[in-house]
Amino acid sequence: EGPEENKRRVLAEGSLVDLKLKLLTLVNHNETTLDTLLLNIEQICSSNALQQGPKLWEFAPSVLFTTTVVTTIGYGNIAPTTRLGQILVIPYALLGIPLNVLFLMSVGHWL
Repeated sequence: EGPEENKRRVLAEGSLVDLKLKLLTLVNHNETTLDTLLLNIEQICSSNALQQGPKLWEFAPSVLFTTTVVTTIGYGNIAPTTRLGQILVIPYALLGIPLNVLFLMSVGHWL
């Protein structure tokens, strides 16, 4: 987890404690029922069933993505999610793939 994700996790944990206190007053202090409810909510929130916000690109995944685009490997596990990112990757690929072919040809002649 990055520093931003740690901040969000700490905020979420604090919010969960506040929610638990508020719900305790609503359900007449039946803590067992409340704990079961909160456990179910936590399981749903931690699963991939809920779409989380967009991931921030870090250096290593960015290099992996750009390499798979220009080498036409196309693993497909990393892809731009915004419309602008999807549009910009097209000219990048149209320019990067031929440049990669030229690079590989020059390496082949050098060997």
